[in-house]
Amino acid sequence: MRTAAVSANGLINGSPDAFGNLGPRELYYSYVSPNYFETLTIPIIMGRTFTAEEARTSAAVTIVSEATARKLWPGQDAVGKRVAVDARRKYHDADEPFPSGQSFQVIGVSKDIRSASLTELDPGYFYMPMPSSHYYETLLVRAENDPNALMAALGNQVQAADPNVIVYAETLEGLMTNNPPFVISRIGAVLSSIIGMLGLGLASVGIFGMVSFAVVQRRHEVGVRMALGARAPDVLKLILRQSMKPVAVGIIAGIILSAAVARMLSFVLFGLNPLDPVAFVGVSLFLAAVAAAACYVPARRAAKVDPMVALRCE
Repeated sequence: MRTAAVSANGLINGSPDAFGNLGPRELYYSYVSPNYFETLTIPIIMGRTFTAEEARTSAAVTIVSEATARKLWPGQDAVGKRVAVDARRKYHDADEPFPSGQSFQVIGVSKDIRSASLTELDPGYFYMPMPSSHYYETLLVRAENDPNALMAALGNQVQAADPNVIVYAETLEGLMTNNPPFVISRIGAVLSSIIGMLGLGLASVGIFGMVSFAVVQRRHEVGVRMALGARAPDVLKLILRQSMKPVAVGIIAGIILSAAVARMLSFVLFGLNPLDPVAFVGVSLFLAAVAAAACYVPARRAAKVDPMVALRCE
């Protein structure tokens, strides 16, 4: 075990004054320990994280997410700014910290994460130092090796400290895979992959058949060029160049249409990059290779045929 962190989640009800002309909004917040960001590998892109002294004294400081910084102070440096946080009492237990109207100074800006929903980044997030005198039921632990082997040891340690405490341990991966939106997204991804592979196979067969047929139809032209003294390599290059032009146009059009479709699918499939360079470049190169092979094989065969035989072929 390297580090551990604890958090208690709630909602922030932003007032029109705090959010300018954005109007009332609900943003998220957590009370966290200083090593929370290290535990979950959340980068601090500006400023710093909390110190142990700030956690011990419950200092009025906060770390905000990128989205929060953009909304509250667009085009400005958020570090050093102050913000008043007013949470809703109905989301809290009596012994939890409650930032009702308290003013906090921003000491850092963190990357946006997906804590409220897997389908979109959090609209805004505040992190405040967790008072060392408070107890929380949620403990986040980061393991160096297999986390599954650590869960039993954690349960034993807690039971040894207090046999009345019921311990429920789960890996972060397990929590995500059991999340309904993640399950739906995974099923959609599998079905999309199957359909995509079938479509790629059909496209490959179609391109190979059409290109090879078009080249075979030019066999008489090859014979004429060879009879007039053209060399076989020159004829082969000409046919390849002319045949690949419509293929290149089709690939470019396909990339544009695929990007538009992928952007629509990104709202359904969690974590889908609408402009994945590996997928776009890989599929384009594969289809181009299929078209080149379909063009090269019959063109090379036609270039080796005796010109008089090719001239008699209609």
